Amino acid sequence: MRVGDELRIGITDLSAEGHGLVVVDGRNVHVAGAMPRDQVRARVTNLARQSDAAYARLESILEPSPARRRAPCAADVTNGGGCTGCPLSVL
Repeated sequence: MRVGDELRIGITDLSAEGHGLVVVDGRNVHVAGAMPRDQVRARVTNLARQSDAAYARLESILEPSPARRRAPCAADVTNGGGCTGCPLSVL
């Protein structure tokens, strides 16, 4: 996995920050705006040097989780904005 790689992944869990989380190639990939059971396309933005963490930007939700609700704010990343400040508002 490298910075800039596109990932098509199924989110399996939530991180402590409320970001979508999945293990890919032995790394815990954190995706702000993604929720468990979402199928997403994300782009790797950062690889931690001293841990197994990786961070990716949500590009699109390919198949939303059945539990997902529409975010209440137009600025939310899932509504096309750039904000990831309320990650649990869509659960």
